[in-house]
Amino acid sequence: MSMRDLIFRLNSRNIKIDISTFSKASKTRDVTIFEKLLEKAIKSERYSPFRGLKNQKGTTKNKIYFPLDSTIITLTSKLLWSQNYHQVKLFCGLNNWTNEVGGIVINFGQGHDSKYGEKTIEEIPENGIGIMDRGFASQSRIRKLLERENKFFVLR
Repeated sequence: MSMRDLIFRLNSRNIKIDISTFSKASKTRDVTIFEKLLEKAIKSERYSPFRGLKNQKGTTKNKIYFPLDSTIITLTSKLLWSQNYHQVKLFCGLNNWTNEVGGIVINFGQGHDSKYGEKTIEEIPENGIGIMDRGFASQSRIRKLLERENKFFVLR
């Protein structure tokens, strides 16, 4: 079930919730609990995905993390607005090994991540793990990602 489905179900039962309420809550939410949880997980030997992460960072046997996402940037130029360009969507990823931004794509207008995120996904480095949300996924793209060697991905 998507967030939109959940909002629709609540609204159809006379529980009025706007989907933007969740976005607004994320802007004011205190993130210290998540920071403490990650800190604890990194220090703990119990949580295998994070085991020894602190001590091994920088060794060649580690995987490179490449989180990627998109964001919408509202345009304020009257010239662009007169051409019916009100926003751009920026796609990119961040290589945690080199701290370089890669796979930059700028799309004028509003489009779904699955349509324009291909170049960003292609920038997942060798021996790297692309971390993305479902917006970048399609069945054909997942099949292609599964066929690649030494390139991995995590998808929620």
